[in-house]
Amino acid sequence: MVWPGRDRVLVYQLCVALATVALLSVWPALDQLSAHLRAVNGQPLDRWVALVLVIGIVQLAYVVYLVQLPDWSTVWMATLTHAAITFGYALILGVSCADALGWSTLGAQEYGLASYLGFADEMYSRRAIPWSATMLCLFGLLTYGCGRTALCWTKRFQAALALRKTGLS
Repeated sequence: MVWPGRDRVLVYQLCVALATVALLSVWPALDQLSAHLRAVNGQPLDRWVALVLVIGIVQLAYVVYLVQLPDWSTVWMATLTHAAITFGYALILGVSCADALGWSTLGAQEYGLASYLGFADEMYSRRAIPWSATMLCLFGLLTYGCGRTALCWTKRFQAALALRKTGLS
């Protein structure tokens, strides 16, 4: 089935927005990486830097996937992937806020998740809260946009398929 141009144009617009936010989301990791490369003493990078960079690469891979195959099913896959990433940012925001309020000892534990990822310093300096809140809002909006686009496109596809089966088209 040949898709109307408006659907493809909308997917390309979503791709531009997704790529922009993906590049914005890796900015703190790139900042940390550049500081590491400029440092003379060569302290090891925190694990969260690698995790954020891998997630950014996955996001950009889905953008390339959407550009190559602008279809309702690929938009659904991008929706589900970005929903999982949005959940991760919500989790980071919740843990950071709970730690800031003193409700959690996650950052203080010797073998806690924040300590393992090397994220405890960002939690204590309160840099994680605005970053994760911004990413949560941006990815939440993009996930909603992808989901809404996929839902409308799926409904139009099912209606066209039903018309084709009845022989009216």
